[in-house]
Amino acid sequence: MRVLMEPAAPPSHLLKNSIDIFPWDDNFKTGLPQIDDQHRVLVSLLNKLASHVAFRSGTLSLEEVFDALTDYTIYHFKSEEAIWADVFADDHSMAEHLAVHEHFIQTLNTLKVARKKAPFDQ
Repeated sequence: MRVLMEPAAPPSHLLKNSIDIFPWDDNFKTGLPQIDDQHRVLVSLLNKLASHVAFRSGTLSLEEVFDALTDYTIYHFKSEEAIWADVFADDHSMAEHLAVHEHFIQTLNTLKVARKKAPFDQ
């Protein structure tokens, strides 16, 4: 099995206000500690991104959080896909799961490009 390196810790910009648009819920748990820990980080990053957007933090802060979310999502998907390859290699749902991951990464990249072209207020 290939060992993946976790991305550097996301920036810790302090906000006066924050929101949990995605409050942690046990429905995010898979029963695999490694993946559950990664899901917690992803939920935290999504909430941090939502807070930066909702409370109009600086462009640099928003870009750093968005980049951290993208990097961590890719790391998480590779970790999850390695587990799926060991357990569900012959299952038809693996191809569907990989397609969902690919679509999500494409959507993140599209949003990043669109974000850089749009005025900050958008």
